[in-house]
Amino acid sequence: MAHCAFPVHPGDKQRFLEVIRQVLAMGDINREAGIGQGSPYSPLALNVVLHFGLDLPLSQNFGGNVFRYADNILFVSRWKAGCKEFLWQTEQVLSKKGLTLRRDEPRIIDLRKNAATVLGFKLEQCEHRLSVTLGHEPWNDLEDDLLQAHYHRDPLRKALCVLQGWT
Repeated sequence: MAHCAFPVHPGDKQRFLEVIRQVLAMGDINREAGIGQGSPYSPLALNVVLHFGLDLPLSQNFGGNVFRYADNILFVSRWKAGCKEFLWQTEQVLSKKGLTLRRDEPRIIDLRKNAATVLGFKLEQCEHRLSVTLGHEPWNDLEDDLLQAHYHRDPLRKALCVLQGWT
């Protein structure tokens, strides 16, 4: 770990802290806590909190069966009891951080009976193996975006941007 010390004028330190506060509050001087939604620091802060506060504790008990992207968590298990234990432990870990799981989405999906859609991917059991494919909606969105590229002032550049994920 490197350390750097230099004399800082007290007024400079206050101005620097004010700049940090303004960046995190996205210019909202009335914000008293938290990072404004839409701030580029918001996803980074969320990932730091969830990595140390959720991923590491859960990985001790569930290893490589836990997948997380931002605030989307997926756990794969052969047994329903394992899923229930995962949900219970996840709720316990999150509650210590003042966070909760959303309750408005299916919690446990038996892939032997139903497919699941997670972040645009379709998960299902095929021939006793987990199959992950791109769902219909992302393909439809891609088709729509490429059709719209024809009406852009630079269709080729717009189409390339769409294909690269920069719509």
